[in-house]
Amino acid sequence: MDIHTKLMRRYKEAPEWWFWAILMVNIAASIIACEYYKSQLQLPWWGVLLACGIAFVFTLPIGIITAITNQTPGLNIITEYIIGYIYPGYPVANMCFKVYGYISMTQAITFLQDLKLGHYMKIPPRTMFMAQIVGTLIAGVVYLGTAWWLMETIPGHLRDHSIKQRLDLPRRQSPSTTPPSSGA
Repeated sequence: MDIHTKLMRRYKEAPEWWFWAILMVNIAASIIACEYYKSQLQLPWWGVLLACGIAFVFTLPIGIITAITNQTPGLNIITEYIIGYIYPGYPVANMCFKVYGYISMTQAITFLQDLKLGHYMKIPPRTMFMAQIVGTLIAGVVYLGTAWWLMETIPGHLRDHSIKQRLDLPRRQSPSTTPPSSGA
């Protein structure tokens, strides 16, 4: 047993059910958001579960690779391919799937790195857990407030009906929505 682990034994561990409770609440909130805002987010409930499953399965092997090499392989392209194949024609759903499948796994790896640093610095596990929760809540409020502020204060945003009328052109198909017409 290393010296860090020996010294950390005097602190109480953060109960495992705390982590599971936060995971379940967040998955439920994600499913509710995707179902409530179905026309905007375009991702069905099964997409959230599939993305969370992918993140759950790949967190351990990618965490091991990151711990050994300090290089984190990305799942971003893989998650985009998976949902693009299963649920084609929904670009916002693709991005939501990427957030739930790739970004959540990346955040889990970062959380593990923070816990490891806290272990080496002899910070009690319960204190580390609460600091992570408070930091996440503060960041979420700041990000959401900034996005709302930007959407309300930047002139010429697409929510402005006069601009929307000027941009109401006949819809054209783009190369990203149509298959190649040539035989190549």
